[in-house]
Amino acid sequence: MTPPKLNPSLILLTGLALAISLSAQTTPGSTSAEETIELSPFTVTAETETAYGATLGTSGRLALAYIDTPQATSIITSELIRDANLFSSNEVFKYVPSVTQAIQLNGTQEIRGVRTSGTYTDGFLNGNRMIFDTSFADRVEVVKGPSSTSFGRGDPAGFFNYVSKRPRFRRETEVGLMIGDQKGTARATVDSNGLISDNERTAYRFVFTHNQGE
Repeated sequence: MTPPKLNPSLILLTGLALAISLSAQTTPGSTSAEETIELSPFTVTAETETAYGATLGTSGRLALAYIDTPQATSIITSELIRDANLFSSNEVFKYVPSVTQAIQLNGTQEIRGVRTSGTYTDGFLNGNRMIFDTSFADRVEVVKGPSSTSFGRGDPAGFFNYVSKRPRFRRETEVGLMIGDQKGTARATVDSNGLISDNERTAYRFVFTHNQGE
């Protein structure tokens, strides 16, 4: 068998490629695989804005972070009640998902299609079919689904809990007046906070509201 002949041009090109490869690996200033590249430090910051969201809920008898509450809960905050001019519970529940009005006049609602009329104020059961004026509420909590472990009432629909306004431990008074043109509609509110003792441990809050017309 005749051995294959080597092409001189192929040998020359192979030698040049090997020389270039060795030259690139030994170029001064190149970074090896064992060297660590350290970048200049930088800081990333972000601001969280809750808007009308709530961070704390009391629907489970305990004040827990809203994210840690093991229930499907919606909270209507005092900021939303004030900005949207929600005067009664019937108006508040329009902004709660899965809650609809069953009978408008007597405060009966449906949660996920199941009718309920039982409400609570600060965890205590109210009379049935109660329409609540939001002037006295700091927020409204809506718990959807069975919740007998929280309040001892096995309502399959859920329940509504009105959290009353608390003293702010400072002296201030807010006065509100709204007048409409529909059958002489008028609404006046007074919200007064004050201190009873000088050590700022005892305080009071007086809330007054008056409605006229529709």
